[in-house]
Amino acid sequence: MDRIFITMPNTPVFSYVFKKRERVLCFLFFFLIFNIVCASNENITTKTLDEMRSEFQENPDRKDILNKVSVYISNLGKWIDEDSIYSKKKLNLIDSLEKQLLKTNDTREQYDYCYHLFLEYGDLSFDKMCAYALECNDLAEELGDKHLITSSKLSEAQTYIKGGFFREADACLATIDTTGCELSTRLRYLMTCLNLEFEDGFFFPLTILREKTFSHKMEKIYDEMAHLVPSDSQILYEARAKIAFHMSKYDEGIRYSYLLLSKLPADSHEYAYAMGNLGYNYMGKGDYVEAAKYMTESAIQEIKRGSKEYPAMRKIAELMYILGDIDNAYKFINVYTRNSFDYNSKYRLFELTKSYPQIEKILYQSIQKQQRQKSIFITLLLIIALLLVVAILFVFKQKRKLAFQNTVIEKQNQVLTDKTKCIEDTNQALLEAHHIKDIVLGQLIAGNANSIIYAEKIRKDICRKLKIKDYEGIKAAFEKPVDADRAFFSNIDNVILSIFPNFIDRFNSLLKEECRIVLKSKDSLVPEVRIFALIRLGISKNDDIAKCLNYSVSTVKCYKSKIMNASSLTNDEFYARLMQITFNEVS
Repeated sequence: MDRIFITMPNTPVFSYVFKKRERVLCFLFFFLIFNIVCASNENITTKTLDEMRSEFQENPDRKDILNKVSVYISNLGKWIDEDSIYSKKKLNLIDSLEKQLLKTNDTREQYDYCYHLFLEYGDLSFDKMCAYALECNDLAEELGDKHLITSSKLSEAQTYIKGGFFREADACLATIDTTGCELSTRLRYLMTCLNLEFEDGFFFPLTILREKTFSHKMEKIYDEMAHLVPSDSQILYEARAKIAFHMSKYDEGIRYSYLLLSKLPADSHEYAYAMGNLGYNYMGKGDYVEAAKYMTESAIQEIKRGSKEYPAMRKIAELMYILGDIDNAYKFINVYTRNSFDYNSKYRLFELTKSYPQIEKILYQSIQKQQRQKSIFITLLLIIALLLVVAILFVFKQKRKLAFQNTVIEKQNQVLTDKTKCIEDTNQALLEAHHIKDIVLGQLIAGNANSIIYAEKIRKDICRKLKIKDYEGIKAAFEKPVDADRAFFSNIDNVILSIFPNFIDRFNSLLKEECRIVLKSKDSLVPEVRIFALIRLGISKNDDIAKCLNYSVSTVKCYKSKIMNASSLTNDEFYARLMQITFNEVS
């Protein structure tokens, strides 16, 4: 690129000895020139990141903007986590193309494969892209095809522009002669020249001596293209969008970017690049929500394509810096840095120097602030921990006292519990005894009344027989055995069934199913049941049972053995469960 140098002539006018009037006139002259230059440069003056950041901090809607932007940023973060998947697909495709290139010996096919690989490496590796561009050059020269030679030269120039080698790109374009070439080749050449001015203009910041050097050249190239194609052509929309963005005419850039997007395939690299440019224009305009929307979508499209070379990631980091989200700004600028090193683009690394130091500075300040806060927090935490240790020691001491008191209380509670249980058992026993007493007393009174009636009946019968002097009848009455046992057993059965109405069912539950007892009458017990009923009432000695039932002791033992053999329980279990039959279990 041409550079402009200004030298100061060695004339008395510029000597240090000025007359007063000449000094004033000289000052007014340079002041006028400075104002003219500044006025002409006014349209292309852009705000710095720090200025945009300061303005945003005063925006009353900043929280709402941050919330809307965070939706797009969160979505982009998910895609970044999966970028290795798409990079692997890209590398598999490239590997397949390289294998096919090695298999063919046809020069034209080799050129086609090399050009295809040039395009694939265009957003993956600068070195490989450059190598295949030069390889296309050699193959085109070998084929002697003027169209292919021009195309390969343009590919080489595009490579130099991507890598930031603008002098080499300019030299390469200077060797291209598009005379007699197809219209598409001529347009590609002009667009490559415009891209050179566009990128060179950002690489070398404008100065007051060359305020419109690059934009004038781009306008000139655009005018030449406008004579070759209709006004609604894709290439013209692309050129106008770049010129507008270069001149900071963001509304115009947005309008042409939308027109360009309507012409491009949605899955192409050009579409993703155009969306990024649309986002940059929105960012320059100050519409950060729309900027985030299109820049993140551009980055996602490039990730899907397995790309490592897309400036949208740097601009997103700058956007996060403006919005005050330093953590995400640092995250995205690191992704951009990693991609730039992987791609080996010196141009992208140079662009990185414009924003990375600012982001890192703010991050460093934020980390220092966090460190100070952390130090204060740790100090407070240590104080709290010390107080906590003192409190724990005090609590531990009190806990020991409470533990001792609890032990004493537990022992007292256990004593009270035992006494309560004893009282409950005693009350239950008293209640049972009272119940049994009432039943036995009622049966005793009824039995005594029956005995009196029976005795009176015998007395009357004897008196009658004495009157008629039936001495044989009296003798026979006394010699005939009285069936007193049956009446006595009936009284015992009534007492037992009154006290324990479900005694038979509970007693049978202690026996094996096949050995259970079936009564002939529900009001009359069999001897075995009667014996164990007396045991439940508290008459446990064999001698006492034998006397109550007018049995011999051996008979009692025999019945007891019979029942024990009919049960699957041990003797202790049997008697324990027998005593659990309660008087209040009424069926």
